[in-house]
Amino acid sequence: GDLWAAHAAHFIHQLRLELRLSPEDVVLDVGCGNGLIAAALAPLVKEVHATDTSSNHLEQARQRFSHLNNLHFHLLPEDDYLHLSRLPVRGVTLILCVSVIQYYRSMAEVATLIAQTRTVAAPAARMLLADLLVDYSLTADMWGSLWGALRSGTLRLKIFEFADAQSKGYKSLRQRLGLLHMSGEELLELCRRADCRPRFVDRQFTLNSSRRHLLLDIGSNPR
Repeated sequence: GDLWAAHAAHFIHQLRLELRLSPEDVVLDVGCGNGLIAAALAPLVKEVHATDTSSNHLEQARQRFSHLNNLHFHLLPEDDYLHLSRLPVRGVTLILCVSVIQYYRSMAEVATLIAQTRTVAAPAARMLLADLLVDYSLTADMWGSLWGALRSGTLRLKIFEFADAQSKGYKSLRQRLGLLHMSGEELLELCRRADCRPRFVDRQFTLNSSRRHLLLDIGSNPR
């Protein structure tokens, strides 16, 4: 609980420093998980629409954040999680995708996600692909996570998390999840082909210093 809350607080702080959030913003959080980021954003913007494929996560989040009237949760089918055009929302000004696309099955699915966000996006919408496993190294990822935890004061919680993962086989756990590994240039080229002017940003949106973060102008129409 405390570790996830620290992650969410850090992310929102960095997001506000990097992007100008407006009370008129409509935010789409793709793969919201426990809903902490979506809930932290809700008081700052007009609406937040949070999606996930886990009905358990969404039900818990709905109960926990029922007091936030502008926060809406939407279940995506596990076998059809890319088709965002079915969501009951339009005019989205900011799309967040935090620690999500590494669980996709292929780069083609990432391209489909970008195309689908345009079906719900406002003309000047932005998209942040955050916490990316780009040019992935298991050792660098582990040390980056520990360093971020040390700087944020959550090292004890992170060590317990790692110990639990190691007891189950950290590397084999990652492999079983089928993480999508990609190079930075490969991801940039995919986004360039989608004509969304991608650029990696130096700001550390998450507590893992080895992760990368890509900002897109998703509202631009492909030529």
